[in-house]
Amino acid sequence: MTTMSPRQKERAERLQLLANQVTLARLLLVATLAAVVGIAGRIDVAAVLLVVAIWLTDVVDGPLARLGRPPGMASRPEGQALDPVVDDFAYAIGFVVLFGEELVPLALLTLVIATRCIFTVIRITGLAMGRPFAKPRVSGKAMGVSLGLGQIALFAAAAGVMSSVSPSTFKAPLIWAMGLACVIGLVDFLYANRAVVADVLVSRERAPAAAPAEPRPHPRIAVGWRPMPLRSATEREHP
Repeated sequence: MTTMSPRQKERAERLQLLANQVTLARLLLVATLAAVVGIAGRIDVAAVLLVVAIWLTDVVDGPLARLGRPPGMASRPEGQALDPVVDDFAYAIGFVVLFGEELVPLALLTLVIATRCIFTVIRITGLAMGRPFAKPRVSGKAMGVSLGLGQIALFAAAAGVMSSVSPSTFKAPLIWAMGLACVIGLVDFLYANRAVVADVLVSRERAPAAAPAEPRPHPRIAVGWRPMPLRSATEREHP
């Protein structure tokens, strides 16, 4: 592990905190995108600009967190957990809007959301089990670039920004490319993190079953209970 001076360590922590703030700003931009499209009832130029800003913050926050940080220094745990969750929210809102405009099929919407959720569950589960953070692989980065550029292109086509190009000329190939990128990224990620997946499955199989509740004794057969002797009618009249 590289030795850092207190000043270098403070600078690295400040940059990681700034990266987390950029990630939170992306969350605010996603919420603004949902509000803008909901109020306007359609995708306009403002929505396109918001989508571009969302993915620019996604490109910036990672290098910003690594800037000034030596290889031996771990990222802040809140940043490791926050970034994939915000990315999932951004993907989900973006593709839900595109699905509402009938620009992407339900199959692609389901595939994108499921893939991102699996990524996040495995990463957070691995962190909870004490494993290092599952860093994005080349296939995962390619999937992110494909989905980000695909969203921007479809939003721009819906807003009429690319009036000289008909959406029908690139919509179908773009949807197939994004779907293929999701499948490849998911398979590669599961294979690379197969140890975490195996640990999760084994831990669930070995989880102890809940002990059955002990039956409560009936009041009439409780310990210490004695039946009262039968008395004749004369004894009941003259105790």
